[in-house]
Amino acid sequence: MSSMYRENQQSVEVSDTKYDESDGSLLINNLIYEMPKSLSLAVNRTNSLQYPQRSTYAVSRNTTVVFDWNTGNAFIDPANSFLKFKMVASGVAAVAPPTFGSGSALNLLHEIRIRSRSGTELDRVENFNLYKKFVNDYTRTQQWKNTVGASFFLDSATPIFNNGNTLRTEVCIPLTEVATFFCLLKNN
Repeated sequence: MSSMYRENQQSVEVSDTKYDESDGSLLINNLIYEMPKSLSLAVNRTNSLQYPQRSTYAVSRNTTVVFDWNTGNAFIDPANSFLKFKMVASGVAAVAPPTFGSGSALNLLHEIRIRSRSGTELDRVENFNLYKKFVNDYTRTQQWKNTVGASFFLDSATPIFNNGNTLRTEVCIPLTEVATFFCLLKNN
């Protein structure tokens, strides 16, 4: 009978490598586990600018602004990304400069469509300007409106443009405000 059972001999010696208590089962079996090197470690941070297909657009209901983003395999952090543009108004009366009233510069956007390179639609919002008006009214704090919202004239009754014949102003809209596609976190 004793020939059927063989005793396996094991070495219970442990290496002189320091481990914490959570590695107890590894120590007993004299195993060493090493974490593989991360393949997605960011080694540098750069500023990337993406431009629309045309350099100027006239505001009308049928105007479509198209961006082709060539990001390759780079990680783009939408929380730190913005849609930035300059608005120009010509021939505006100095008596009553235009405002967005209780809206914002998001009123300039009517429909948002995001497509992949293959043409698959990833996100779409119709009547975007109206939708964002109510979302921002009911979900954003006054502090957020006064800081982040001020960059795109949220609830700003102050004139958008300074007085003059040709008026220019810069608008900066966070990408997380442009589409839910860019909201990586639930609270954005």
